[in-house]
Amino acid sequence: MNLPGPIADALRRGATLVAASPRTARALHLRFAESQRAAGVSVWASPAILDWDSWLRDLFRDYSFIAPHAPMLLSSLQEQALWTRVQGEDAKRVIAPEEMAALAAEAWSLLSAWNAHAARRQSWEQTDAERFRHWADSFDRECSANRWLSAARLANFLMLETGRFTLPQEILLVGFDRIPPAHRDFLEALKLRGTMIGEFRPEPDFPPDQASRSWIAAPDQRAEIDACASWARNLVAEHPGTRIGVLVPGLAALGNPIDRAFRRILMPASEDLRQPSDPMPWEFSLGQPLAEVPAIRAALLL
Repeated sequence: MNLPGPIADALRRGATLVAASPRTARALHLRFAESQRAAGVSVWASPAILDWDSWLRDLFRDYSFIAPHAPMLLSSLQEQALWTRVQGEDAKRVIAPEEMAALAAEAWSLLSAWNAHAARRQSWEQTDAERFRHWADSFDRECSANRWLSAARLANFLMLETGRFTLPQEILLVGFDRIPPAHRDFLEALKLRGTMIGEFRPEPDFPPDQASRSWIAAPDQRAEIDACASWARNLVAEHPGTRIGVLVPGLAALGNPIDRAFRRILMPASEDLRQPSDPMPWEFSLGQPLAEVPAIRAALLL
């Protein structure tokens, strides 16, 4: 499958493609490779295709080479450890402080993306929110005192330092359904420095007014997953080659039940471990950790 025309043209012009997610960036890399092979090319330079977070980290790396007193960018593990520490005595009141730290980091990221840190200056009525406000204040003080930089604040930091790292001449945003204010402010700062910024929005396969909706009730979660798998099977049987997207809240927790249901309904032969099976006709956007793959997990347990 070839790259859409606007994306291919942007790459030929030397633009940097910034994708909304790592999965989108990988898909664009794959399509680019397929187009190169189809053109008979055996070796090619890697295109400038990055997801948003990786792109910001690359810009910060360039900045840190030039600025000797650049702050230290915290890794996700370091941020997790810091959020666990700033809970203080509150950590003794929860069952899993590490999971609470992950939730706090997620809330911090949302506040940063939407330029909402000013809201932390006022007291919040909800007890949980008020406790998070105190943790966030401690987290902020620790970062300031030690010159640490949270990845969630990277766009805000780089916006003030755009003159100290190399900027691409053109950026094409791909796959963004919305751009938070902090990211939009950073892009506007790049425009002021002369960078051309465009957005690629693919045309829908059919007009929105032709879309149909239906509500299907299920007695429990398992029946709901089975109904979804049956619907997908019938749709593919009626329209071969159709690509289907299934949106699942909390996919990390439901991955295994969904996989079992889809195997049973879409590929029952795959349940027979004595026979080799064809590749699964579906994939999960959220990859399964290697330690949870059945054979690897069994080996680790042994």
